[in-house]
Amino acid sequence: MTTVQMLSRDGEWRGFRITGHSGYDSPGNDILCAAISSAAALIANLLTEQLGCKAVTKQRDGYLLFSLTCSAACRARQPLEAFADHIRQLAEQYPKHLRITILEVY
Repeated sequence: MTTVQMLSRDGEWRGFRITGHSGYDSPGNDILCAAISSAAALIANLLTEQLGCKAVTKQRDGYLLFSLTCSAACRARQPLEAFADHIRQLAEQYPKHLRITILEVY
């Protein structure tokens, strides 16, 4: 199962952490994994490359962390809300393979 944790601080989105593998299909054929990865890459690139937000990223097999600096949170509100909505919709379609939670960070 894949878990997407939306990172929040004081009511503002700060980023997301994605862990695990969905197990919906075999590697290379997993459409759910591809959808999650594509959405995460789109939002991360939009925020850093187009909007100039600073972020900490860490990535390895089955793990992705995207965490904004405090000064970037305001510009990131709508893109991160759209990402969360997209992941919620996917989680409704694939409840055995994906869940979304909110993690309060300090």
